[in-house]
Amino acid sequence: MTNMHHYRLDKLVRDKAVANMEDDNADVTYRALGKGEFCERLGLKLQEESLELAQAIKANNSADIKDELADVMEIIIALAAANNISSDELEQTRKDRAQKRGSFDKALYVEQVACPIGSFFDIYFDKDHQKYGKFEPKE
Repeated sequence: MTNMHHYRLDKLVRDKAVANMEDDNADVTYRALGKGEFCERLGLKLQEESLELAQAIKANNSADIKDELADVMEIIIALAAANNISSDELEQTRKDRAQKRGSFDKALYVEQVACPIGSFFDIYFDKDHQKYGKFEPKE
């Protein structure tokens, strides 16, 4: 019998996590990732943290929302750095996209749209019709 419980994490962790676990007398098996796998795991971590952020928002927990937003930002910063994108360049791109496409200030939510066949948005939505839920209206 052992005096340890074993857990399989298989996840990207913050830089201090391994030292913190070892300081708590844990036996940690870990490795440093190459750039490709690192970016892939950051993408998965972004999904995980985004889900946690959504849960904090649903619970209307301001402290958790702030923490989860910080986690999402940390991952975005790491993804940018791993792809040689400076924070200034990222911010400029954000501003450019907001200028061209708008921001979320008006809190607009589209429930459905009917697009002329062959129009820009018809083609755009049809490329991923499973995501956008293409349907035939009831008469």
